[in-house]
Amino acid sequence: MRSFMSPEELQGRLYAENMLVADCRGDLADLTFGLTQYLANHIPGAVFIDGEEALSGPKGRHGGRHPLPDLAQFAQMMGTNGLTAGTTVVAYGMYAARLVLLLNLIGHRDAFVLDGHIEGWLGAGLSVTRQLPNRRPTRYQPQEDLSLVVDVAAVQQHRARQDALLLDVRSPERFRGAVEPIDKVAGHIPGAVNVPWELNFDDSKRLRPAVDITRLYASHTADKKEIIVYCGSGVTSCNTLLALREVGVSARLYVGSWSDWISHPGNPVATGAV
Repeated sequence: MRSFMSPEELQGRLYAENMLVADCRGDLADLTFGLTQYLANHIPGAVFIDGEEALSGPKGRHGGRHPLPDLAQFAQMMGTNGLTAGTTVVAYGMYAARLVLLLNLIGHRDAFVLDGHIEGWLGAGLSVTRQLPNRRPTRYQPQEDLSLVVDVAAVQQHRARQDALLLDVRSPERFRGAVEPIDKVAGHIPGAVNVPWELNFDDSKRLRPAVDITRLYASHTADKKEIIVYCGSGVTSCNTLLALREVGVSARLYVGSWSDWISHPGNPVATGAV
């Protein structure tokens, strides 16, 4: 299943009635960054979707730093931006892959990440604007499908049975526990392997060729175990989930990820390399 669209393909379809472009830029250190960038310039027709407000639910004792939003409310929000069952969604920015996943969870599969994001768009010589779009609101009827995600209980069960591969996509330093700039505890889930999510992309943020991605995960997919991906809070790991999908490898997301795992006092923590 394809989850990335090139700037050239988007340009050719940009003004189609059934196209919705979503600007999902953001910065964990500056929550105003995304909207500021959007107002300065964006792809023509793009709407702004705030990753913190629209793509995450309220934080609690458990669930991590970016819990799933209420999917009915998420579907309603997408409806205000004109989503219909026949709409093709193309997203760019930090939360783009997260938006694609959430759309999948409400039953909408026609959703893509813009390959190379807005940098790739500009690099292709394509135009941007400051003009705000005027979308016609709709009532989108979600058909929830949670098969792509797992919670902490499922991860605990898979660890006990040793029947799944836990794929940690954070930096090697965070995986080893050498540094932890965000969460209260450093380290990783015992038994997990580390493949940083950035390795799926080249220096221009474009998805690497399928042969390279297949090679990157070859040693981890040989035994055909179920793959569960996680990061710090369930945002960047969506990039790995979609990259694996491009080469025909199914995976599920541990939504709460590391920030949820460490919120449960009985969960073990490992440090160092595997």
